Amino acid sequence: MFFLLYSLKYSARVYEEEDFQPAIYKFDLCYELSDQRVVSMMKDCENDIQKRFRDIDATSEAYETLNAVFNRIKFTRMLLQSLLLLFPTKLLSPNEAEMAEITKLLTSALELLPNINKTIERGTKPDVESMLNEKLIWSFIGRKKMINFFWKMERV
Repeated sequence: MFFLLYSLKYSARVYEEEDFQPAIYKFDLCYELSDQRVVSMMKDCENDIQKRFRDIDATSEAYETLNAVFNRIKFTRMLLQSLLLLFPTKLLSPNEAEMAEITKLLTSALELLPNINKTIERGTKPDVESMLNEKLIWSFIGRKKMINFFWKMERV
C-alpha cells in the first residue's frame, strides 16, 4: 500500500522528501507483506468478526462496537482493493472488467459510510507526536471532514 501511495504522490509531484521516509515518524509499514496478502488478512478479520456476531446480542453495546470495527475494516479493504486495481504496478490502464470491479468496490465502500458516520464517536482519538501533527494531513482534516469528502466523491 505504501508503494502505491508513493507512486501516486510522486506522479502528482505533491510530496516532500520526508514523505517517503516513514521510519522518521516511527512507522513500521510492514514492507515484507504484499498488497494481496494485506487484503487477504483484512478479509480474514472481517470473517472472524462475522463469526463473533453470532455470540453477541444484537442490542448490546459490544455488538455496536464490533459493528463499528467491522465497517471500518471493510471500508478500508474495499478502498485499498479499488486503488490497487486502478493503479496497478504494471504500466497498463485497467480494462473494462477491472473498471467494473473498481466501481463495484467503491459503491460498496460508500454504502458503509452512513454506518461509519453514526459510530464515529466510537473511534479512538489520534495519538500522535507533536511533530506528526505538523506534518501529516489527517491530523488537520478530521474524521467528519474525510467522510464528507467521500460523500462528495459519490456525487461526482
